[in-house]
Amino acid sequence: MTVNNLFEPTRCIGSIEARAEAEKLRNGISTARSRPVSYYIDLLDAVGKLWSDPTFRASVLPFLATATGHSPELVELELDTVCKFLKQEYLFAMVDRELEDGNILDNWIKVQGILLRRHPRGLILHNLAGNALIVAPLSITFGLLTKNIALIKVPSDQPLFSTAFVRSLLSLAPELNNEISVLQWSGSDHEVFQTLFPVLDGAIHWGGEKSQHAISLLASEYDVPLLSHGPKFSFSYIDGLMQKDVTELAKRISIDIVLWEQKACSSPRFILVRSGDDGADAQALAESLAISLSQADVKWPVSRTDIGKSILVAAQRQQYSLKYGMSGQGKVLASKDPNGWTVVISNTLPDNAAINASTGRFIFVCPVSSSTEVLNYLKSYDRQQRKLLQVMAYEGKDMNFLDAATYLGVSRISRIGEMSFPAPGASHDGGYNLSALTTIHSCPE
Repeated sequence: MTVNNLFEPTRCIGSIEARAEAEKLRNGISTARSRPVSYYIDLLDAVGKLWSDPTFRASVLPFLATATGHSPELVELELDTVCKFLKQEYLFAMVDRELEDGNILDNWIKVQGILLRRHPRGLILHNLAGNALIVAPLSITFGLLTKNIALIKVPSDQPLFSTAFVRSLLSLAPELNNEISVLQWSGSDHEVFQTLFPVLDGAIHWGGEKSQHAISLLASEYDVPLLSHGPKFSFSYIDGLMQKDVTELAKRISIDIVLWEQKACSSPRFILVRSGDDGADAQALAESLAISLSQADVKWPVSRTDIGKSILVAAQRQQYSLKYGMSGQGKVLASKDPNGWTVVISNTLPDNAAINASTGRFIFVCPVSSSTEVLNYLKSYDRQQRKLLQVMAYEGKDMNFLDAATYLGVSRISRIGEMSFPAPGASHDGGYNLSALTTIHSCPE
C-alpha cells in the first residue's frame, strides 16, 4: 500500500450502506473472539513500529502536517507519543492492570474459589473526534485488546489520520478486513445513527457536548452500552517551589502545553502554584515557563496557516492586558508572534472564559495560598462542572490532598510532563476502558 492510498479520503455514506456494513461486520464476531489477546498486542506493536520507522514517518509527515495544521516537528512529537502507547510491554501491562488478569479474555481463570471469564461485547461503534491524533489509535486499541469488532466513524473535520491509521493496520493484518471498517458520514446525519444502533453491541464516543447528548439518547433508546469520553479539561498544581528546579519544571510543563496544541482533554488549561502572599513563586514559574515556551516554539514550531487564530489570540491578549493592567491583579507575558505562546499571570482563579481561552499555547498561571484554596476552588464547581475535570498534573507529596481532589471530581493524577501519557492501568474518566468494553461472567469452581 502506498502512502497516497493510506490518505485517500473515505467517501461519505448514507444509512443503507452503513447498516449493510454493520451487518457484514457482525459475521466476524466469533472469529475475533477466537484469537488470543497476544495476537492483537503483537499486531498493535507492529503498527507502532511501522509509524516509528524513519522512512515511513518521513513519507507521511507532509500529509499529516497539512491535515492537522501542525508543523512537521510537532506532528513528529505527537506520533512519538502515539507509538509509546502501542509498545508491546505497555499493552500487556494495560490488559493485566485493567482486567486484573490478561488471560481472562482467553480462558476461565481461578480467583479465590470462583472461576471468572470476560467476553467481548461484539460490534462496537467508534464515534471519533478530531481534536487530537491520539484519539483514533487509543479507541482502536481499546477495541482490539478486548476482541471487539470495530465500525469506525471518522471525524468529519479530521478524517485523514484515523483512516490512514486503520489502513496501515489492515495492511499488516489483511485477515481483519471483515472485522474493522472505516466509514464517514456527517455527525448531524441522525438517520445513519438511528439505523446503526439496533445492530450494535456497544459504542465508544469521543467528542463535544452536543454529539455526546445525541449518542446518549440513542444508546438509552436501544439499550446499547455506551462508553463516553465527552468534553473535559485538565490543569496542573505545583505545591510550592521550595528546593525544585524551576527551569526543569517549566520544560516539563511546556511539553504538556505544546502536545496536541492544548486541544486534548488531557492538556492543561491553567497552572496553580502554591505561593506566599506576594505570589513570587507563581511569578518565577511563569517567567521560566515563558522561556521554555519560547524554546518550544523553536523545537516544535507553531503552524502559521490559521489567520483566524492569530486574530483571536491578539484580541485575548489585549483583553487580559487591559483587565489586569487596570486592576493590578496580573499581567500578560507573550511571544511577539500572536501565533506563539501566551502566559497570563492572574491573581484570580480561572473562570469558564479563561479556561475556554486556553488553547494553542495559551496558559494561565495563578498563585494559591494553600492546597485548601485549591480544594475550595474545586468545591465551587457545580455537579456538571466537576464532570468536566480530567487530569491534574501534580508536583507535591500530600496524599490527603490528592484523596480530596479525586473525591471532588479529578479523574486522574499525573506527573508534570506526562499528562498525555498515563501509566498502564491509569484510570480514564473514572473507569477502565477495557472493562467497559467487555462483560464478566462467573462459575463455581
